Formats: sequence, structure tokens, C-alpha cells
Amino acid sequence: MKKTITLALLSAMLLPYSANAQGVKFGKRYMKQRVEQRRQNAAKEAVAKAAKETAVLKASSDNILDEYEEKDGDRIFRYVYAYDKDNMRSSERIYMKEKTDGKWGAEKEITTGTYKYEYDSQKRLSVKTVTYTANDYFESYRVTVSYGDGITEYEKVELNEYGQADDPIERWSYYDNGVLASFTNYRHNSGTVSSTFDTDGVNTGYVFHGRKITFGGELNNAVVTYYDQDGWDDETQSYLSWKQTAQETYKYDASNGKLVEYTVDREYYDKKKQTYTYDKLGRLVAISEYGEAGDDVVEPGGDLNGDGVIDENDRPATSIAKVTSTDATEWELDFEEAYTYLNDEVYGVGNSWHDVFGMDGPLTRIDVTEYGVESATIFNRDANGKLTSVTMEGNNGLDDNAKLTITVDGNGYVTKIEDEYSYDDGIYSDHTLVTTEYTWVNAEAIKAVYTEKREYKGPNDNYSEEWQETENYAYSDGKVTITKYGNNDETPESKTVIEENGANRRVENKKYNSYTEDDYIAINVQTEDVSFVRPNLAADLEGMTADSTIVVSVEGRVVCAYEGYWNTQLGLTSVDFDNMDYYVNTISGSTYFTVEHDGNETFCRDIKGLPIYILTDGRLTKEYKYYEPSYGHGGTVDPQEPETAMRAASIPQGQAYDEITYVYDADGRLAGKTEVSVDEDGTRTEEIKLEYTYDETSGITSVEANAQVGVTLDGRRIGLSDNSAFSVYTIGGQVIAAGVTSYTFSSPGIYIVNAAGIKTKVSVK
Repeated sequence: MKKTITLALLSAMLLPYSANAQGVKFGKRYMKQRVEQRRQNAAKEAVAKAAKETAVLKASSDNILDEYEEKDGDRIFRYVYAYDKDNMRSSERIYMKEKTDGKWGAEKEITTGTYKYEYDSQKRLSVKTVTYTANDYFESYRVTVSYGDGITEYEKVELNEYGQADDPIERWSYYDNGVLASFTNYRHNSGTVSSTFDTDGVNTGYVFHGRKITFGGELNNAVVTYYDQDGWDDETQSYLSWKQTAQETYKYDASNGKLVEYTVDREYYDKKKQTYTYDKLGRLVAISEYGEAGDDVVEPGGDLNGDGVIDENDRPATSIAKVTSTDATEWELDFEEAYTYLNDEVYGVGNSWHDVFGMDGPLTRIDVTEYGVESATIFNRDANGKLTSVTMEGNNGLDDNAKLTITVDGNGYVTKIEDEYSYDDGIYSDHTLVTTEYTWVNAEAIKAVYTEKREYKGPNDNYSEEWQETENYAYSDGKVTITKYGNNDETPESKTVIEENGANRRVENKKYNSYTEDDYIAINVQTEDVSFVRPNLAADLEGMTADSTIVVSVEGRVVCAYEGYWNTQLGLTSVDFDNMDYYVNTISGSTYFTVEHDGNETFCRDIKGLPIYILTDGRLTKEYKYYEPSYGHGGTVDPQEPETAMRAASIPQGQAYDEITYVYDADGRLAGKTEVSVDEDGTRTEEIKLEYTYDETSGITSVEANAQVGVTLDGRRIGLSDNSAFSVYTIGGQVIAAGVTSYTFSSPGIYIVNAAGIKTKVSVK
């Protein structure tokens, strides 16, 4: 026996950055969002189509490897260094070979570089100058060093033909523990870009495209602050300062990976906060939305200063001051939705009530308070808990033009939801009917057919439209696959796979016949600390190159990442292929990693599940770079070479990539690396071997501290028994400290101590 109920709906206003107000797929709020989401997606696809077609024309290879042998597009540069008696680099010869029509030409010498060093009154290196002979590829440069309290800063400038310094090329700094603190590139194709890091190497901010974002707060209670350029100076034709425009906070529960609080404070808007409350089983029991009490922003009436633009001078001073205010906020409740469950049963991913209707468990009621007006949705059930009907209580008469009809069959399944809106004042009429029909098989909802019909009539315009899409559902333990067909199409429009394992959740939305990118969302609670510094063969002196620490994972950190069409946005990401709101706390999916171990190997994968780094015994041994072959990044197959099919590290068929393998010698020194380009069909298109050769006559005498030299090692602090000066090098010959009487190592490893002309290996734990 079917029961059909007709309900008048409570009208809901969608606030900026607000939650959907419920995960449950009932009600006017959800239906309005779905209609609007479909229209927005159509607009996005049209814009993305034009952008992608343009990108195909403009894109070119940009795969640069910074090391002893360096591959730059169709050129390979080889560096040959010479050193003085103190093992300081004194010169370099640079050779180049170039690929033309798919074949590599002969190598030729293109320039010679001469190194010069200057020291301050404390005999510390203060200036490094490299001067190249005339060539078309390398510019002479100078690096100056400024020693501060806890941080050492470096500035690199280009030198003109007269040896005079031009504007800075790059700036960077290091903490005393050897971790990169900041890096700025003044010649990026997007303008000035920079990054900052904390003492563990975790990113604390970006500057790009004339905007700045900083990351502060504490672990899982992060504060993200946004700035725009400010203070334009006519004389320098540049901005002189930054103006804060918005701030977000994210508070997560690391025990379950769930967001518990989100606030946003944007210039010219009222401050907003959402809180999420869960029961002991992890089920959502309440979503609350708050506004800033007594601080409604009032826009000025017109253009007050007469310049035709609503600008800073036109807006109320109170709204401008709000963003930078540090006073405690007084909140008032705008909206709250509370959920009551029948029992302790939990619905998770792989359950129809969860994946189709958004329920965390068998609901008995939803209580809503919106701006003081209360209402409730009642899920009526029999003695066995079977759903029999859905009814509404309270004030539901705010919108007399809307009604909702829900059909529940005799098995307790929702089979149809009809959402209808009608308006007619004798001049204009508007009628919209949104119907969703569900098919159930073996207690699972396997299909939902969504139909939207609209008829509009006015004095000058009459039209009608109809849209239909179908979603098919397939379930397994902790997983659901949703295949969507648009407007009666026979071929799928998209396929969404949602997987959940404990506190970790991953969503992959693959699109077909679309110009927009696929979507990937991941929530992950990281369980270990994993970080490393990529080997840099070209580095000569510690600090003279900007080598950032790559922080793959931080123990206990909750990461929410999104990669897709809007992949540079933080904050709320509302999507129509999943019934959750995601508050993204990473800059993009490329900064998100999962970690898994296989023996002595550690695999670091990105949001798409593709391997990015492979570590062996904590040392980087493989790195992967992915590209679209149509963008012109692939190599050219030499017809003389066999086309060897290969797939590395579980990379799926259809993905083109470069695989970079780092090779180490028996002493643990980086001896070179191999780069292999692989097409989307698995065909090896090119293999480049880049090598590093060591001078084995360097005079290293032993693996342990040499008694003749008198090296003493106390923990990580090293000195000589007679307190004489010495120098410290990495195993690859990079100078760490010169002319010192003591030195404290920042990390374990094998190092070389040069004292009294004798070089000794020291093992630091």
C-alpha cells in the first residue's frame, strides 16, 4: 500500500559560504541547489571548452631537471666543475646537446663560468659571484648572504655585461636547522611568486597572481588569511603593501577526520560560522549556522563620491574594520538543523539511505530553526522501524506557492519525491515541477530518474523547458559507484566513485564528453611524519640554492583536498555528485598525499592515487611527472629504437608520464638519475640518463673518525680535540661549514670533515 503526502515547503535562503543545511536529500533547499548546480555546470563547461582549446595551442614542454646533467626541453646541459685547494668551486664548463627532428645532435661547449667568493669580518661567506663568458643561455649572477638571528637570507641578482647588478631574480632564506624558510621568484610567468615555510618545512603561505594566502593557527585548527595588493605607487608603478580581504578557520576532529567548525570573515560581508555536531557513533546530529550579532552590513545608497564606482571610500567604515578586528565575536543563531535517530544503526558509504538520501542512520525527525521560525520533518515508522510516511510540523506557510509530495511504498522505500512551485499574478506565470523517481531492487535503490519541467509566460516572453537525468547506483562494502546519464542520453555523462574507510574518504568524478576537468576530493587523517629534500646535484655551498623540504605527511593532520575545475580554491566546495559539503584546507590536490609502505619502500600518492614519490629506506629513489600528450609534452619515438611497453608503480593505462629514477653509489652518494618518458599507451618514447662523476682521489681516509685528526663527536656536535679550525662537507662535496671550530649537524647521515689537509668520514646518527 502506497501513501502519498503533499506538503507546503519552508522557503530557505542560501547564504554565502553556508552549508547545504542538511546532508539529507529532502526539502526545498536541496532541490533549489540541485537546479542551480546544473545550470552552473553548463556555464562552467562552456568556459572550460574555450580555455582547453586555447591551452592546446599555447602549451609546451617545461620539464626542467636541476642537477649535474640538466634536461631542459630539447636540450641537455652538462656541467663540469673545477675546485680550488679548499674544495670551493672555482669554475664550470657547460656543454649542450640539442634535439632536432627527434634526434639528438653532437655535444658542444657553450660557456665557461668563473666563481668568486667574498667573506665578512667573521670570515663567513657573504657574496658568491658567477661570471659566464658570452652565450645565449646563461646570465652572470651574484648571490649575497645576510646572517640574522635564526635565519640566513640570500638574494640573487643578474649581472649585466659591465658586472653591474640588475633587479633581484630570486630571494630565499633558511632557518638555522637547514630547512628552507622562504622563496621568492621575481621572474615567474605569473609575476612574482613566493612561498614560506615553518621550521619543519610545512608551507605557511603563497603569493601568486598578485594575491597572497597565509596558513596559520594550530594543527587541525587552521587559520587561512587572504590578501590583495594595496597601496599603488605611481613612482615605482607597483603596489607597496597587502590588504587583508578574508579569513577562514577550519577545526577538525582528528579522531574521525570530521569538520566540527568553520568560520569565514570576508571584507564587506557579515562574519559567518558553521558548526557540526556528531554523536558517539560519528553520525551527524546537528548543523548550525551563525551570523555576527548586531553587525549587518548596510551598503551605501549609490555612488557617494561621484566616481561611478562603489569603492573603498563609498563603503561603511564598520564593514572595512571588521576583517582585522581581533575582538571576541558575539554570535547569533541563524539556522539549525538537528537530527534524531531511531536506534544505533549507522548508515555509511555503500548503503542506499546514505548514498542516495544522505542519512547517517534511520531518522525519526529533523528539527529546523531558521531565524527563530521552527519546523520539523517527521519520519513516521511502525513498531519494527519501517518507514511508513513523511510529514511536516510547525510553521510551513512562508511560501504558499510551493509544495512537496513524497511517496513511500509498502516496503518502506521512498519511490518518488515531487517538488512543485507555481506563481501566477495574471501578468506573469511560472510553474516548475521537479520529480525524482527511485527504483529499488533487493533493498537497494539502484536508479534515480530526475526530471525538471518549467513553463513560463509573460507579456513579451513565453517558453517551456524540460530536463531529465538518470543516476544508476552500484554498491559494495564502503563504496558506491554512481553513473549519470544526461537528458535521455544513452551514453554516460559521468561516473562517480565514493570510497570510505574509517576516517578516510575519497571521491572521484570522471566526466565523459566534457571539456571540464575530472573532480577529485579526499579527506584523509595522516598517521605519520614523512618529509625529505630532493637531491640537488648542482648545489655547491649550503644555502646557495633554494632546496625546500617536501612535507608529504604530518602525523595527526586532517587534510581535505579538491582537484578539479576550481582547483585553486579553498573554503566550501559544494558539488552535485556527492551529498556532502567539503571545506577544502589545501591549495589543490597536488599538495595532498597518502602514504603506504611495501617492505623498505614508501609510496607517496596524490589525490588521484597516482604515485608522485617513492622512497627507499627514507631516500628518494623515484619521482613521477604527469602530462597530457596532446599538450606537446611527450618525446619523439626514434624509429631505430624498439617501442617497449611498460607500466610503472601501478600507473593506469591511458596516463602519460615521466619516470625519474635516482641512482646512488655504494657510499650513499647520488651518482645520477634516469628519466623515461612513457606515452598513454605505455610506449617508451625516450630515455635520458643523467650522471654525476665523483673524484675518487679526494683522499677520504676512513669511515669512522680518524684518530690522527682528533675528531670528537658528541651527539650531533662535532669538534677537534685541539680546538683547531676545520670544514664540513656533504658526501657529495657540498660545503656545509668552512673554517669553524665546532659544528652541530641538523640531520643524520654520512659527512666529510677536512682538517689539517686530511679528510675523514663521520657517521652522524
